[in-house]
Amino acid sequence: MTAAAAGALLLAGCAGLMGASDSSGAIMLRHTPPERVQGLLAQAESDLRDGRFQNALTGFSTVVQTEPENRRARVGMAEAYLASGNAELALKGFDGLLAETPDDAPLLQGRGIALAQQGKADAAEAPLAAAVAANPSLWRSWNALGRVHDLQQKWDRADAAYRRALEINPSAASVYNNLGYSLLLRGRYAEAATQFDLALRHEPGMAAAQDNLAFANALMGQYDRALAAVPAERAPTALNNVGFAALARGDYGTAESYLIRAVQDSSRHFGTANENLRWLTYLRKNSLDAR
Repeated sequence: MTAAAAGALLLAGCAGLMGASDSSGAIMLRHTPPERVQGLLAQAESDLRDGRFQNALTGFSTVVQTEPENRRARVGMAEAYLASGNAELALKGFDGLLAETPDDAPLLQGRGIALAQQGKADAAEAPLAAAVAANPSLWRSWNALGRVHDLQQKWDRADAAYRRALEINPSAASVYNNLGYSLLLRGRYAEAATQFDLALRHEPGMAAAQDNLAFANALMGQYDRALAAVPAERAPTALNNVGFAALARGDYGTAESYLIRAVQDSSRHFGTANENLRWLTYLRKNSLDAR
C-alpha cells in the first residue's frame, strides 16, 4: 500500500488510451475530450465517497494520464490512497501538491492524516494544527489530532480534539470509534464500549468498531456479550480478540478455548491466534516455574 503499485496502476490506465503508431513508429496518446474528463472526475469522486477506492484511483489516474497537471484529479488520487490506507503514496501526492500551494488547508489535512496513519505523531501534529488554524471546520483534522495526542498519551488534548470533531460532524462514526479506542487505551472499558456503540449506530457495518466493541466487552469479562453481535464472517477475528482479552485478564483457561476456536473457525491460517496461543503457553510455563 508502494511506488511500484502506483506505477502499475498508471500503466494500466494508460493502456486504454493508446492509439495506433504514427509513420515513425512513435506511440501517440489519444486525446480525451474535455466533457469526458469531467465525467471521469465526477464518477471517480462518487466512487471515492462510496468507498470504491480502486475504481476511484483508476478514474483519477486516467485523467492524470491525459492531463498531468489536472489538480482535481491529483487531489482525488491522494485522497483515494489515503482512504484506502496507503499512507505512503498519499503522502507523496499531498507533498507534491503542497509544493505548489503550501498553505492549502485540505492538503495540510491530508498530509497530517497520512503521517498519523504511519504512526508519526510528532510529524503529523504541525500540518494538522496548521490545517485547523486555517479552517477550524475540518473535522477530519481534529479527528486525526485526537489520534496524534493518543499516541503522545496527552489524554486531555485528545478528548478536546475528538469533541471538536464531533461538534462539527456529530454523525462521524470514525470519531466515535477513535474516541472509544482512546478510552480503551486508558482502561476505561465501559466508556469505550459506549463510544463503539455510537459508532455502530451511525455506521452499522463498521468492522473496526465491531472488533473494538467485542474487545472492550471481553476486557470487562463479558465474553458472551462480546461475541453476541459479531457477524459470522468476522467470528475468527472476534474470537481471537476475546481470547487475547481473557489472556490479559489472566483467565488462561478461557483464553485458550477462544483462541483454539479462532484457529478452527478460520478458513485460512490464522497466524495471530496461533501466536497468541504460543504466548499463552509461555505465560503458563512461567507462572508454574514461579511457584
